[in-house]
Amino acid sequence: MFLKWNKKNYSIFFCFILLFFSFLVNIFFFYQLFFSVEQNRVNINYSDNKKNEFSSNLLNQDLNINDSKLFPIYEITREDGIIEQYNLFLSKQLVKRIDNLKGIIFEYKKKPDDLLFRKIDKNNHIVTQYNDNGNKIKEIFYNQDESVINYIYEFNPDKDNDLIKCIYYFSEDLQKYFILEKNQDNENDAFFIKTTYFDNGLIDFILEYNDSNFIKKTFYNRKKPQTKKYIIEEIFSSEDNFFHPIKKTFFQLDGQSIKKIEEFNHIKQNKITTFYLKDGVTKKYIIEEIFSSEDNFFHPIKKTFFQLDGQSIKKIEEFNHIKQNKITTFYLKDGVTKKYIIEEIFSSEDNFFHPIKKTFFQLDGQSIKKIKKINKEKKVKTTIFFLKDGVTKKKVIQEFFSPENNHFLIKKIFFEINGKNIRKIKISNPRQNYKK
Repeated sequence: MFLKWNKKNYSIFFCFILLFFSFLVNIFFFYQLFFSVEQNRVNINYSDNKKNEFSSNLLNQDLNINDSKLFPIYEITREDGIIEQYNLFLSKQLVKRIDNLKGIIFEYKKKPDDLLFRKIDKNNHIVTQYNDNGNKIKEIFYNQDESVINYIYEFNPDKDNDLIKCIYYFSEDLQKYFILEKNQDNENDAFFIKTTYFDNGLIDFILEYNDSNFIKKTFYNRKKPQTKKYIIEEIFSSEDNFFHPIKKTFFQLDGQSIKKIEEFNHIKQNKITTFYLKDGVTKKYIIEEIFSSEDNFFHPIKKTFFQLDGQSIKKIEEFNHIKQNKITTFYLKDGVTKKYIIEEIFSSEDNFFHPIKKTFFQLDGQSIKKIKKINKEKKVKTTIFFLKDGVTKKKVIQEFFSPENNHFLIKKIFFEINGKNIRKIKISNPRQNYKK
């Protein structure tokens, strides 16, 4: 029953032995090759200490710089000392090019072949990223121990080396920073149109530059993040080399509805403030003010109050800072027809406006119905009544008051139809039951 050996059987057995030993040799070869590659990878990194290695947690997590899970690779050291790493299975696929002399690592994509997508500059602590067109799209600058990002440059993906955005960090936790954005239509690389400041990762305020003479500042609510608080627009004056506000927009708590708008005219030195209802659209009232060089303060010259529709005028208050008087015009519901006018004068004794004249109009809003004049010094109030034409006097009532003896005298003058000739005069004192 024993197998009879012949030349054919010996040949088969011998081939089997050769194949087995060849398999063992291949395994040993692959093990040695892969182990040497891993050793080379370790030797490539700067191993002074963990902080000096480019494999910090921040870089690995955010930028994925060191890819330790690549397919097995083999290395070639060129005559100039540059190390090139290739994919083990695709011998023509370049993975990395390492220049230890300059401290630069170039990383390449697999498809398309030899496409540079990242450059690591260890000496200057800079990581540069490229797109599929070979254009530089981002530069990341780190601190000395490569643990914190200092700032980031972003470039136009359609145009190589065209800087469009800069991000600068203030803190190690990357919660405080500001972003500079460049105008892509401007050829000047140093000119930026927008700066956004962040605090605790939330927008603090934004600066926008229309041109070199205009700035727009948008401030956000700290108590209610990501909601606008107010906007200031400023323009540059060559007279004093200073930016002057031309418009301020204040928002309600929702950050969208307008609360009020302040508009400034640097030449006329006036200010117009428009207040809005809760809807942010309907006007409540408007205040016009003028600047006084005497006290460096804005003084109101006109206040316009609107009815509920936000269009029809309810009343207008006009102030004369020099004469220290105030004229208030009240309107009917149509917002056009005058109802009455009150003229007041300011008293420095009590810092208050006191009425000196009131003019009441008829239904047409033009013809005068009556006029009341008040003389505070003489303690006299005069009321003139007019006919429907608004010109012809109907009667005049004068009221005299004496605080010394509590004397209150009323004098009534009645005119003829022509409004000039006196028809009769009545004098009375209601407190003393006196009539004449």
